[in-house]
Amino acid sequence: GDNTLYTMKVHASSAIATLTVPAGQLQGDPLLQLVIKVASSTHQLTVKTPAKGGTLHLEMLSGVKLSHRTSILRCLCGMGLHNALDGAPY
Repeated sequence: GDNTLYTMKVHASSAIATLTVPAGQLQGDPLLQLVIKVASSTHQLTVKTPAKGGTLHLEMLSGVKLSHRTSILRCLCGMGLHNALDGAPY
């Protein structure tokens, strides 16, 4: 079956961050899909995927808001994957 993440909506009451990513952008970004799938499996990330409009951003419970893809990926991945992301060709 079709397991693509861009059709998934995740809401968690225990979330410490909310990620908003336009559905079209998520559909074309397999690395972001993978990171979101892993991060949202702990129910600490709420993911919103508006079909139209919107911009990529991550908002922490503390109010801190990130809007750059790289900083969002690094924030969601934590220290363990920083070196792997630095060595990736994308």
